[in-house]
Amino acid sequence: MRYAYFDPNNRAVLGWFDTEAFDVNLPPAELLVELTPKQWDTYSSANCWVDYSGRLVTSAPELVIPLEQAVAAKLAELETACAAQIAAGFTSDALGEVYTYPAKPTDQSNLQASVLASILPGVDASWSTPFWCADAQGKWAYQAHTATQIQQVGVDGKSAINAAIAQKIVLEQQVEAARTAAEVAAIIWPKDEVAA
Repeated sequence: MRYAYFDPNNRAVLGWFDTEAFDVNLPPAELLVELTPKQWDTYSSANCWVDYSGRLVTSAPELVIPLEQAVAAKLAELETACAAQIAAGFTSDALGEVYTYPAKPTDQSNLQASVLASILPGVDASWSTPFWCADAQGKWAYQAHTATQIQQVGVDGKSAINAAIAQKIVLEQQVEAARTAAEVAAIIWPKDEVAA
């Protein structure tokens, strides 16, 4: 009997065995393809692969990723993309023109503290707080914000974060509904941009 021995990961033929000519210890049966004499003559000196139906082919078959593996990888990818979009920041026109605000976890905590300070009892009309933001030219600086302005920044930041999370939920639902790894692969996070 003659066999081709292949790698189950990339489907490449690793070796050829002729048990009629040599006494050999064969690899596990699930990694072997039995060959006819014609196949032996045709393929044994060529670079070959074994397709998913068990046939010898001369070009690498497209790798098939199990659906469960594709789903798990895509859900992790969406989690990372959502976190990256949130961390990229958001925009607000609370100062009268559009500024970009940071939204990494520390930035979110600082914004929450500023908003909370703006609503504490005894805050007078002259209260303000500096907050880090960038103008339309991308120049970052501490800008003074009144209570009303920092509260609007807080609302805009929360809206941007909620929008990113809602986008992730929609895409996760699409992933869970997908029936093939190709359908899962087609689901992508929209192009990264600062949320409005």
